Amino acid sequence: MRIPIVKDGFRFILPLGLLTAACLVFSMVWGAWVFGLLFLFCTWFFRDPERPLPHDPKAVLSPADGKIVEVKREKDPLLDQPVQRISIFLSVFNVHVNRIPIHGRIEK
Repeated sequence: MRIPIVKDGFRFILPLGLLTAACLVFSMVWGAWVFGLLFLFCTWFFRDPERPLPHDPKAVLSPADGKIVEVKREKDPLLDQPVQRISIFLSVFNVHVNRIPIHGRIEK
């Protein structure tokens, strides 16, 4: 089974994998357990699974996994107008990838 990983996660995952392997080679059991568990956690944390998109053009998509904890109107300082703000809480068990649910490019 292939687990897609976010590119930025490899700077944590690869060193932990190497440390785990080194501990196993040198029979450092506790080190292998600690680094191995950290390796597994980081691999899980930085996963990036494919998300199927609905074919409904009116569908509203969430940019992230998690739980909506707040919805409120406020004034956006960049747009200088009222906007709807939706806050999403991500637990350690949620996929920590923020997606853009519409076509676009961030310029600022």
